[in-house]
Amino acid sequence: MLWSLLTIAIGVYAGLCLVFLVFQRSFIYMPTPVTPAHAQAFTLEVPGATVCVSCRPHDGPQALVYFGGNAEDVAYTVPELAAAFPDRAIYGLHYRGYSGSSGRASEAALRRDAKALFELVHGRHPDVIVVGRSLGSSLAIQLAAEEPVARLVLITPFESIRAIAQRVAPFLPMRLLLRDPYPKRPAGLSSGGRSAPPHSPRGISIMIRIDRRQIVSGAAVAALMTQVGPPGTASGQESGGDGPPPPADRIAALNAEFRGLYSANRDELVTAVPLAAATLIGTAEIGRIEHGRITHIYPAATAWVARVKGLLHGLIALQATGARLVRGTDAAAARHDATRLAGMLEESTRLATGLPDAMTAAAGRVLAAAATLSRHWAEEGRATAGDTRAALAPLQGDLESILDQTGAAVFADVVAGLRAFREDSRPEDWASCLVLVCGPPFGRRDSIEVAAGMEVLGRDALGKRLLYIDNVFTLDAAARQAAGCVADRDLGTDVFGDPLRMWRDLLGDTSRRRAGGGFFPFMGVD
Repeated sequence: MLWSLLTIAIGVYAGLCLVFLVFQRSFIYMPTPVTPAHAQAFTLEVPGATVCVSCRPHDGPQALVYFGGNAEDVAYTVPELAAAFPDRAIYGLHYRGYSGSSGRASEAALRRDAKALFELVHGRHPDVIVVGRSLGSSLAIQLAAEEPVARLVLITPFESIRAIAQRVAPFLPMRLLLRDPYPKRPAGLSSGGRSAPPHSPRGISIMIRIDRRQIVSGAAVAALMTQVGPPGTASGQESGGDGPPPPADRIAALNAEFRGLYSANRDELVTAVPLAAATLIGTAEIGRIEHGRITHIYPAATAWVARVKGLLHGLIALQATGARLVRGTDAAAARHDATRLAGMLEESTRLATGLPDAMTAAAGRVLAAAATLSRHWAEEGRATAGDTRAALAPLQGDLESILDQTGAAVFADVVAGLRAFREDSRPEDWASCLVLVCGPPFGRRDSIEVAAGMEVLGRDALGKRLLYIDNVFTLDAAARQAAGCVADRDLGTDVFGDPLRMWRDLLGDTSRRRAGGGFFPFMGVD
């Protein structure tokens, strides 16, 4: 009898080992399906697979490479990183088997793919930040030990898959079974401490949230941090650990947990919000958002608006290049860019067609003057303060004419789009529908899109149903922000009895008393 029980126990144990051996990678890798594009993308040929890379291209020396978590679709993350790092090109690796990438994920394969992507990006941009989240933090650490990473950012890093697995299932021989251990110590670092890796990032930023309920201990992550980066460069906050935290740290940890529960409600609301409208500054298009999905785009009727916007952005580049030449921080690079800019502006002058007749001539004159000035800067290798204004002042009438015609067209297109949106909606849904105007981090005064929204919803809707949402540049991000607006509206109703209470500063009542009334920090004054 005892022998039989022992035989059964051995069989069960062997069966558990076999199951783990066969299915272990399904516990580590959770591939995401192919989703509608949320960012530009390209493919990278690597040995045995073709991997997808979501990106936000940007000229210049700076870039950021992102490696996500084990169940993350980085196509959603790239636009958010692009908004946070507007001066860097952004690249996000879709692991093998994830979101259109071929092949099957493994530690060795992912490390090779990460290295291949870094080498490609570093060949284009010499200053590369590498960001790794969760599973991706291990790939990022390895790269920082081997490649010229400018800065390393770790978001919720872990000690090693082997250590975590051993704590979760201490009865299994993980050293024998685990194929992808993801060790905490990057290759190139000695077991007795830090050896000198071939490259070392200028600094490390660490963002960690840990407490005793999680499987990654504070002591383990502290041990991990001793293995990466120059001493003293790590920054970040850690809550929890092996001993009782100081009260202030514990309050910070509780605050993070409280906000996490708020975020869980907001994330659920993404698919619960029945209807919202969103327009991105400068597009004149209206996106229809139903239960978190973009179901329809009401396009701008005036096709030439996008052409004007693209061409006149040359004036932004002109002013910026002149300012760099005046400043002289990197005169050689600025002079090189002035040469490039002159060629692009000359090309823009030729492309200023397909516009209303009067606008075509005006745009041609403005772009030609900008091209002439940029060519002068390139030849001289310097600029003086006031050059840009002196060149464009005689053409102020042309500029204002272009802007007036463009403003009228955008206003008409947004109004038409919102009215079509309203006609396609049930009255009860439209009555509570939020209209989001999405744009840069600071809301400029007198937005044409907000004015068009007031034309359809009425001025009273401003700040109630018609909202400016900053730092949002995609319709998918707008859908998430709509959920955030509803979450705050519900929060204000349930806690304060005022649905609009959370749409102003939480200390807004004190602000109004101190300032003598309500206000909003618009850019400039009338």
